[in-house]
Amino acid sequence: MTSAKRFASTDWKFSVELSSHAESALRLPAAKCRVRETGGILIGKYSPDQRTAFVTRVQGPPPDSRAGSTWFVRGVRGLQRVLSRYWARGEYYLGEWHYHPGAPIPSPEDLQQIRAIASSVAYCCPEPLLCIVGSRGELRWFVAPRGGAEIELHRLCEGNNA
Repeated sequence: MTSAKRFASTDWKFSVELSSHAESALRLPAAKCRVRETGGILIGKYSPDQRTAFVTRVQGPPPDSRAGSTWFVRGVRGLQRVLSRYWARGEYYLGEWHYHPGAPIPSPEDLQQIRAIASSVAYCCPEPLLCIVGSRGELRWFVAPRGGAEIELHRLCEGNNA
């Protein structure tokens, strides 16, 4: 039995499994009671059928990131080196995460960004994930299939994984 958390779309077309290490890393900004937004990238692998993303690593904000109480712009400094290192190990860019003081509600800008990533060939990620972390450590997951609207992924109970 794994301690990983799993989230899935209602049609089971998309799911994400979160390692306990990655979950702890995502909840860290909430535990510190931060009043500014922050974020970074999600790294991991895909199942053989490409329907499940396994988030194994959470990368914090690059040093050139900028943030305020209601906004965050993820920088890029050093990310290519990090991604190249994990790519060599068979792990890939899966998407973005943001911490929002208060409720884990994605902003219109967050959703626009993830749709832009899905459409960009430079990211090589046609179905990027977005995780929004709230101040109580709650997690909301979304996937943005290329050419479509974002889809929320819901937490599965133990034993509820098809």
